[in-house]
Amino acid sequence: MNLDLRSVLAKLGRAYEHTQTVKGEILGWRNSNPYIVTREHNSDFTRHSLVAHLGIKPMAVRWTLMVGDVVHNLRAALDHLVYAIAIFEANGQEPPPKADTLAFPLCDDPDSFTDANGAKRRIASLSDPVRAAIEGCQPYNRRHPDRPPLLSVLNTLEKTDKHKLLRLAFSSTAQGDIGFTGPPIEGLSVQFWANPAEIEEGTEILAYTCSRSAPDMKFDRFELFISVTLLHGAGPNGKDRTDAVALLTALNQEVREIIEYVSAAALR
Repeated sequence: MNLDLRSVLAKLGRAYEHTQTVKGEILGWRNSNPYIVTREHNSDFTRHSLVAHLGIKPMAVRWTLMVGDVVHNLRAALDHLVYAIAIFEANGQEPPPKADTLAFPLCDDPDSFTDANGAKRRIASLSDPVRAAIEGCQPYNRRHPDRPPLLSVLNTLEKTDKHKLLRLAFSSTAQGDIGFTGPPIEGLSVQFWANPAEIEEGTEILAYTCSRSAPDMKFDRFELFISVTLLHGAGPNGKDRTDAVALLTALNQEVREIIEYVSAAALR
């Protein structure tokens, strides 16, 4: 008997399809120059700023719903995997033993996984090699250098989406050639500041603060990158948000790798 992964791959394919749609729409919006940026200053010309004004509204609710579909299908692909392996190991019996409790556990610590009444019972009917492979894939065993463990992020997003819309945030990164010029002023010192927070209408994106009045100083060039991000728990680097397309792409890849790894354990 072959291990039938058709439903697993269907869920995985659907997640990828939604990811590509979200990616295309976000990139299309971002490339349309949706923000108008104005050069502004305070009354005594000691702070010179770039301020964002929204010109083209993002389809935030639509994108959030599609992100939720990605998350749901990826999470379901893992549960379908456990169910498919249970059928395979039961020589085709469907429903397989303990079908009502079967699920792919996702735990942030070993105690939650091994507790007799905890997550491990969801895979109690599977073979030892498969259970070991699944434990090896748990978030506490698959760390990420910058973000929280990807399966932990997936689990959190899935739980959140059951009760409310996931939150997309819009942030900016000043990059490339930023020019701030003017005639020399004796004793003038200038400090640069970039806003790491979310962009809304009228948000100051970046600024130069001068030690004395500098009315002739001005921005003569700048490049602005708008990032649509998903909020999550703080990772090892302290950041609690990631570019949405990059995160969805990483989650797709993580789930695909785990499906391949656990399937191989079932076929040994």
